[in-house]
Amino acid sequence: MTKTTRAIVFPNGEAYIDEKGIWDSAVARGAAVRLTGKAATAALHAHWRAELLRDVSPGADIYTRHISESSIVVYCIGLEPDGKPYIRNITWTVARLCGMRFNERHHAIVKGGGGYDKSHQIVADLGRCLWPDEKEAERLLKERTL
Repeated sequence: MTKTTRAIVFPNGEAYIDEKGIWDSAVARGAAVRLTGKAATAALHAHWRAELLRDVSPGADIYTRHISESSIVVYCIGLEPDGKPYIRNITWTVARLCGMRFNERHHAIVKGGGGYDKSHQIVADLGRCLWPDEKEAERLLKERTL
């Protein structure tokens, strides 16, 4: 038996996982709509993609850091509109959008196997998830190691 995806969606397009029913009051007030199944998954993916596209643009440097043999943390570095630099940990959002396994304890993406560059694979998958219509989407982002 598979678990049905449940999400809460607000009028501004923000979507959140709703596993424990914590958004019941927002639904009761009519401020949000509860979705299940494929509609919930689509709403969550659209929200996560929009969230990442605020920080990641084509040609961006995506930084990765191995915290163990199979656990990797993902960061993006950029400039705020006022010119101040920022570093954002985008690991959880990347894992959810790209369907990767996430380790809650280490707050890292888990990639098994060997004989390939796991960091490069994560960055290539992120490019394909953000720009699915691009033929060379996996080459739009540059992978850097911290």
